[in-house]
Amino acid sequence: PSGVPAGAAAVIDSREVPVLKTLTLEEISDVVGHFAAAAARCKAAGFDFVEIHAGHGYLISAFLTPHFNRRTDHYGGSLENRARFLMEIIHAVRDAVGDSIGVGVKINGEDYLPKDGWTIAEACVLAPMIEAAGADYISVTAGVMGGTRLTVPPMYEKQGCFVDLAEAIKPLVKIPVATIGRMGPRPPLGSAAMSWLVTPSRDAIATVTIVCPSGVQAPVKAISACAKSESTLAALPGRMR
Repeated sequence: PSGVPAGAAAVIDSREVPVLKTLTLEEISDVVGHFAAAAARCKAAGFDFVEIHAGHGYLISAFLTPHFNRRTDHYGGSLENRARFLMEIIHAVRDAVGDSIGVGVKINGEDYLPKDGWTIAEACVLAPMIEAAGADYISVTAGVMGGTRLTVPPMYEKQGCFVDLAEAIKPLVKIPVATIGRMGPRPPLGSAAMSWLVTPSRDAIATVTIVCPSGVQAPVKAISACAKSESTLAALPGRMR
């Protein structure tokens, strides 16, 4: 948000200092529109839900994280300002798809950066804002490039390594909260009320089943953005559209 490489090339000379270009307000608005248009295409293609990826240091995550967001306008500074881009995307996506399909948001619970990173304290403030903006569920992940923990947890990480982040957020919202991260066939249940959803592996299209709080099972066609191994989403009971 504060400066992205301009004129990106297929091959980068690491000896050169990249030329950075700060996103203009018009360009930010264009990006919001692209998210909405992409969601509308998913709806037209027959998908049952879309997920906005606001974690892992990608563009939305970069707006949220003070380490990356050095803007001095109404998209930088306070948490409310840094979250403005995400809020605009959620509203635009919801307007584009209506209530006929679900809209989820994936956020970092922690960046694990040594300085000025996104923290669980800020994630706990953001979660109710996401719910109020119209999201149907929140998926909690963690990590960015340069952080002390990896976004794709290695084998030495404990099972359910991000469950504690999701547990901190869940009491603050009524919508389901999910998490990922080394979820085996018997993931650690931090709450007896948890139900578990299995997501398909990367580059695969599969049908999974979402069990709503009412007990109604809804088959869902999904494209996963998870690692190339089976992962599990932990969704606690809450409101689903």
